[in-house]
Amino acid sequence: MWRAVHPVKPNRGLRGSDSWGSGSFGASRDGGSRRHRGTDYTGRPGDFALAPIGGRIAHVGLAKRNTMLGSIHIEGMGEYAGAYVKIYYARPMVEKGDMVAPGEVVGAVQDVADYYHLTAAERPGPMTNHIHVEMREYIDPEKRIEELL
Repeated sequence: MWRAVHPVKPNRGLRGSDSWGSGSFGASRDGGSRRHRGTDYTGRPGDFALAPIGGRIAHVGLAKRNTMLGSIHIEGMGEYAGAYVKIYYARPMVEKGDMVAPGEVVGAVQDVADYYHLTAAERPGPMTNHIHVEMREYIDPEKRIEELL
């Protein structure tokens, strides 16, 4: 098994719960109709977003349409082959196709709290600034099915 690197420098910990919800994996969203598919890591605007795994930058763009919030996707290579990471709310400092090593700077934390406060002012209270990280690992179905038989 490979080792991942903490995705924010400096490490400010995980986003817990605030008036906007919980940053924990699997936390309830939209009144329970869906679940949070990642983990939120606390960061201040300008902190570095790091590649938690080594690989190729597969996508650089926007986290959501009509926003200025960044999105960076990393396809694992070498020992990280089969892993895929999405990082949201970081201004990209890499380009599609770039190769990155674990711990390499890929972006800068954006002010997601201010963005959502300005665009959804009806929600009460502050949001903790953070990046959102999703990680998937693709496996060979044939291998997995054989293990289960």
